[in-house]
Amino acid sequence: MTILQIVTFTASSNYIADPTVVKVALDNLGSAEGCVSSFHGLQIDDGKTVYVFSFWESEPQYQSFAGGPENPTFLAGLKAASANSPEVHYLDTGAIDLTAAFSAPVTEFVLWTINADVEPQEAELVKGFDDLIAGLDVATGVHPPGLWAYCKDNTKNVVVIAGWNTVDTHWEAVKEGTGLHATVQLLLKKATLVLGHVKLLKQ
Repeated sequence: MTILQIVTFTASSNYIADPTVVKVALDNLGSAEGCVSSFHGLQIDDGKTVYVFSFWESEPQYQSFAGGPENPTFLAGLKAASANSPEVHYLDTGAIDLTAAFSAPVTEFVLWTINADVEPQEAELVKGFDDLIAGLDVATGVHPPGLWAYCKDNTKNVVVIAGWNTVDTHWEAVKEGTGLHATVQLLLKKATLVLGHVKLLKQ
């Protein structure tokens, strides 16, 4: 089991001018027991959303960090980089190795929110996400494998991650008329999404 923590926030002018403003916070994060690696980057699409990802060896180690004194110190360290309060999610990556996706020229990150009248484990929804990843993993310009997973902090949220050569290769793969486009349209009947692309920097 590997746990992935996801922190998102709106970039401050400090971060936009110098992304290394998060270095102290991420150094503190990296010294926590069980933290394997961390990444950060500014969303390409809107130029203002920051993503901070960290990988953890196990859920108990992550929970120990999240509930301990190190977490407030970490979040306080992000204040210079952020213009608002961060949003935090975490998930279990299972057997999926995201090394290729996180080292790709562009990483796609999607946060899906399942509609209130839809059960998270609904068979059609699960099949839709399975089909989405199966299609993404064989698309031109992708860096497989991709991932879909429920957030453990809220199973109404699903995260999808994939690596790409460019933003345009992603849009080409899911354009109207493709099987992936049809799959996304089916999922949009059951959930909403917030999507972004980022060039990640490893701490």
